[in-house]
Amino acid sequence: MWNVYAQPDQPAPGVHDFVFVTEEPEPLNLEEVRKLIGYPMPAIKRGIEGKIYCRILVDEKGHYVTHKFTRKAHPILMDAVNRHLAQLRFRPAYVYERPTSYWMNIPFEFSIAHNAVSSINRRKREVLYLGGRNLKKAKIYFDSGLMYLEVQEYGAALQMFEQSLKFNPLRRGKNMAGIGLRFYAQLMRAQTQAMLGQIQSALEGYTEAIGLGTTYPDSLGSLLPYLSQAYLGRALVYLQRGQAEQAVSD
Repeated sequence: MWNVYAQPDQPAPGVHDFVFVTEEPEPLNLEEVRKLIGYPMPAIKRGIEGKIYCRILVDEKGHYVTHKFTRKAHPILMDAVNRHLAQLRFRPAYVYERPTSYWMNIPFEFSIAHNAVSSINRRKREVLYLGGRNLKKAKIYFDSGLMYLEVQEYGAALQMFEQSLKFNPLRRGKNMAGIGLRFYAQLMRAQTQAMLGQIQSALEGYTEAIGLGTTYPDSLGSLLPYLSQAYLGRALVYLQRGQAEQAVSD
């Protein structure tokens, strides 16, 4: 196909046209829009994941014009993305010093595991102040586990979460400030075990996390909504084990 680009007196290029530019458009508020899209709760509850590829037409002023999906996913995810794309703003594409219209590719990925890590990264500072040397060590190991998990070093992540739990044992009446951190660490350990195919261990881990959340709800505070992630994780493990009734119950 010939290299084409939009002239001031010509219509915008077609979605499949190759457009020659010296600078592609730059999204100015992509992260803000991603936060608005979020991860639809109905999709999380049903274990729906997927990756969407979108081509967005950006005009010479950096304005969103329209979009087309080149890779689709479940309708729940598609609807979430579709509702917020028009809010994107851009620095326009340039052919040397002249701005031009351009179709830009932007992916949107929905992964339950990644969403859990991102949620915890946003919330981990809300864990109650951890007093004592061991609890501070537990938090260091926990943070290290999150970093390993984000780069998909699952074995190393699992070791870090296990060390965090080791330094933050459940002792009623003595470390209530550590309940939130233990809940987080147990949830992420179970998630990591599930990724590694350690199904029985993951089931036990999710169950302990659920037990912490239901036994000490006041100690979890703002973390309590993440109890639903533990139920979802356990339900998915039950499905892998062929225990449909238990999965539906969760």
